[in-house]
Amino acid sequence: MAITLEQAEAQLEASLDSRLRTLQMEAYSIEQQEVKRTNLRTIDESIKLWERKIEKLSGRKSVSIKQVTPRDF
Repeated sequence: MAITLEQAEAQLEASLDSRLRTLQMEAYSIEQQEVKRTNLRTIDESIKLWERKIEKLSGRKSVSIKQVTPRDF
């Protein structure tokens, strides 16, 4: 089953909402799993995963800087 861009965007939105709620220390559950502040790493990994899927599905490429070396001119 292929994931559509719309589905990926919805999953990203849900992950971002989960992170916000977790930071606000609200107790809630997603798909019968209680989410607590200790789950931030898992939520952040989910956000990164959905961002990559959206990039791939939309054909957009993100720009990232790996290393900058300052030089005197």
